[in-house]
Amino acid sequence: GVFGSVDKLEMPLETINPLWTRKAIIFWKDFESLPASGLETGYEGKEVIWLQKNLRLLGFFMGREASRYGAKTEKSVRKFQRTNNIKDDGKFQTESKMLLYNLLDIYPTPKLIEP
Repeated sequence: GVFGSVDKLEMPLETINPLWTRKAIIFWKDFESLPASGLETGYEGKEVIWLQKNLRLLGFFMGREASRYGAKTEKSVRKFQRTNNIKDDGKFQTESKMLLYNLLDIYPTPKLIEP
């Protein structure tokens, strides 16, 4: 089906363009049930270690993991955000969560592919 993670649907842009409003509703799943308000400097919890481990997998976090979201974590999140062209405020909120889940192969997220 169209929604399967290994299936793809191709449609020429000229077919979609007259109908496309340039707006979208994005449905996504917070696989790890991270805090809705996000993670930022000063936050403490196992979620910070999860974030650091996964940023490390992608080459953004260096150093020892800790349960406190400090300067190293903020710097790593900023680098992750800048590299992926999203607002680089150092806070791990919705857009950063969605992007990280999408970049990690262990989460079944839909993907857009190049033709």
